[in-house]
Amino acid sequence: MLQRLFIFCICFFLNILSINIFSNIIGSGSTSSYPFFQKILNEYSFSENKLISYSPNSSFQGYNDLINKKVNFASVDMFINDSLLNKMKDNELLHIPTHVNALAISFNLTGIKDLNLNSDIISKIYLGEIKFWDNDLIKSLNPSLNLPNLRIVPLYRKNKSGSTYILSYYLSQTNAAWKSSIGITPLISLDFGLSADNSSSIANLTEQIEGSISYLGFDYTIDRLNVVSLKNQSNLFIKPTIKTISEATNITIPDDTRYIATNTTAKNGYPITTFTWIIFLKDQNDFHSNIDNAIHFKSFLLWLINDGQIYSKSIGYSPLSKKVRLKAKDIINTMTFKGSKL
Repeated sequence: MLQRLFIFCICFFLNILSINIFSNIIGSGSTSSYPFFQKILNEYSFSENKLISYSPNSSFQGYNDLINKKVNFASVDMFINDSLLNKMKDNELLHIPTHVNALAISFNLTGIKDLNLNSDIISKIYLGEIKFWDNDLIKSLNPSLNLPNLRIVPLYRKNKSGSTYILSYYLSQTNAAWKSSIGITPLISLDFGLSADNSSSIANLTEQIEGSISYLGFDYTIDRLNVVSLKNQSNLFIKPTIKTISEATNITIPDDTRYIATNTTAKNGYPITTFTWIIFLKDQNDFHSNIDNAIHFKSFLLWLINDGQIYSKSIGYSPLSKKVRLKAKDIINTMTFKGSKL
């Protein structure tokens, strides 16, 4: 028995040592996409016998890590704007979508699982104009609910984040008061409510605080938090689901894939839906000591937009459509090493 156990342990450790660890293939960025990368990179290590690491530290930190050449790629919840792209004169920065995600509006009200809201109410809550759950505007959208006279506790991200950017982008599209007073921003600062460092902390606070409302990646809410049905352009109240998120991105996007799908015109589409992107530099010479490692990185990206997509649904993400995958493939195939095509 002991001999068999010894042989098993030796085989186990030999298998671990046989995994090809590319210590120079490192990613960082979006915290809302961390469950996606946990799953994807775990599956990749088993199927391809390679390990790639990822640190969830916010979209903005991921971008900074990339331009400072601390990582090979960053995951971001918003695309990089033209002003920043134009600064990358020596090496073009590329985007490829990795999956479709939604920003859910979650809430904690005892005895209430379904709640209708619109962008006007969400804006007024985060502007401090609606303070209690039994406000007449909320009641008008939920006539069958017995809403409590309970103070609303808005939760928000403490530091710059892609989630805040997406929420503010959507509210700026749909609400004039928000657009004129706060606008599109990765950071909001309130003198009410509570702030937290990341999506996981926001989810924990939402669970703990009666009367709270929050915004976070849909994947953090599955089988855990109640989510709002949000009014879309078709005047339908839509909950985020794999189906309604996919519906929102059933659209044509530009060749560089930089497009935010919030406030979708799709009839049954959830209105705060967006792509998450991996960003990386076109020429990989600055990141790899030899062309073989650069080729492995390119292979990982191709695996991610093809075989890797089958794992998206199981963790609450909508996979990329065929049209989007083809655009991403074209972008990946422009990668170079020391100026020569990979």
